[in-house]
Amino acid sequence: MFVSKSITDPSEFTPQYLDALLRELGLQSDASVASVIPVGEFKGTGSALYRFRVSYKGKTDERAPTQLCLKMTRPGEPGSRNREGTFYEQVAPHIDPSCLIRCYEAVNDSETGKYHILMDDISETHENAEEEWPVPPHIHRCEHAIDCLADFHGQMWNHPELGKKIGAIESNQETKVYWFDVEEMLPRFLDYLGDRISPAQRQIYEHVVSHSAEYAHLIADRPSITVRHNDAHFCNFLYPKGGGVTKMIDWEAWKIGLGSFDLAYAIALHWYPERRSLHERPLLVRYHSRLLRSISTEYSWEDFRIDYRLAVIHVLFRPVWQWEHKGPVHRWWSHLGRATSAYQDLDCAELLG
Repeated sequence: MFVSKSITDPSEFTPQYLDALLRELGLQSDASVASVIPVGEFKGTGSALYRFRVSYKGKTDERAPTQLCLKMTRPGEPGSRNREGTFYEQVAPHIDPSCLIRCYEAVNDSETGKYHILMDDISETHENAEEEWPVPPHIHRCEHAIDCLADFHGQMWNHPELGKKIGAIESNQETKVYWFDVEEMLPRFLDYLGDRISPAQRQIYEHVVSHSAEYAHLIADRPSITVRHNDAHFCNFLYPKGGGVTKMIDWEAWKIGLGSFDLAYAIALHWYPERRSLHERPLLVRYHSRLLRSISTEYSWEDFRIDYRLAVIHVLFRPVWQWEHKGPVHRWWSHLGRATSAYQDLDCAELLG
């Protein structure tokens, strides 16, 4: 019987390893893996991606992969306890495969924190907008990404296993710790900026923090939860080069919560007011309409709009966290202006009283 092990170096991904895995998955019987040939690699922060072309000897099962992507802890670096493998273990089995890249194996080493994920390499048929960042994708691609989010959120909407076998629902104590950390960081952030943050922006932050208890109560009272991506900017989607379905990638930050947080993260945090004024409402209407097709509970436009505005309040603190943890200046500075503009445009203060 094949036993998965954490791959710590791409040289460990051998034809013998893949052959045993495919047989265990029922994707290999009469054929055997002849070779796994490296065809590309990319090393990011804490993780590395390796692409392989696979060849076989004998009659091949049509479901057997010919191109694979191995995502893993960067060789030579300590484990980061990446949660993406947990996503493929706990969430992916409940999801229509069309939303996701097919995953063959997700392994997390509980002792070292190292992991690897083996997926289809769909780079020949799909692409993302990473090379053009921070320029947003064309709006038709944003529409496809929003459709993908709605379909995914709908499938996990109030799922009975949320917080049980799937993830954990944030406790009251965890919420208190979050706001305690925010209240500690914010004065440092505002002092650092000084007169480089406008009085109106400063007032927004001070008002929200002074009403953190009210905000936490509002979030706790919302009736519907799902699995959210939690890093759903438009570069974390793979768009078909021709026909096909848009797919979401990079699930290491996933958590349980309001689906609207993904929308606010993608739109309010990453788009300047001019683009939001043109496309925000049509995209929200599109998401809400599509979501309603796949959920059985009531979810009015008014309730959804409240959830979205609550999510905009939450993304206000993304630049604060990024500054505190020494994130790229160009990133958190732009987020600051866009998030505060969205907060004002949507009258989010009205929710807090």
